[in-house]
Amino acid sequence: MARFRFRLQPVLEHRRTLERERQRNVAAIELERLDAENTIRAIQAEVERENRELRATLSSGDFRMTRAHAARIAQLHADARRRVLHLSGVLARLDAARAELLGATRRRKAVELLRDRRLEEWRLAESRREAAAVDEISVIRGNPAAEAAP
Repeated sequence: MARFRFRLQPVLEHRRTLERERQRNVAAIELERLDAENTIRAIQAEVERENRELRATLSSGDFRMTRAHAARIAQLHADARRRVLHLSGVLARLDAARAELLGATRRRKAVELLRDRRLEEWRLAESRREAAAVDEISVIRGNPAAEAAP
């Protein structure tokens, strides 16, 4: 029995490897995005806590603590702005990585489609060869003179 052999199998394997690399790259950037978003959420929670403490110190009349809380809030806001800028860069890299992944997936699927077409063509040719062989055998068996021939 003949076996199907796809001549571009190494190309397909290479494209699968490239696609997996792109998937890992997207996953790594996605983790970085999640980490940046969690850090920003933590800063927001700390700002809210500092605001509550600031309101409490304002009512107590302790202006030294009020200044300290206000300074801490300003510092947290600056840190949050830096983190948001970092997050925007991460999101831009994530979009680019997703586009690369999409391209790699398309290139892999194109070769897989070609392989599927070649396989179907091969199967059709094989069935034709088998039918021709069966026809030849039936013709030979149907003709007793052909069996007696040397």
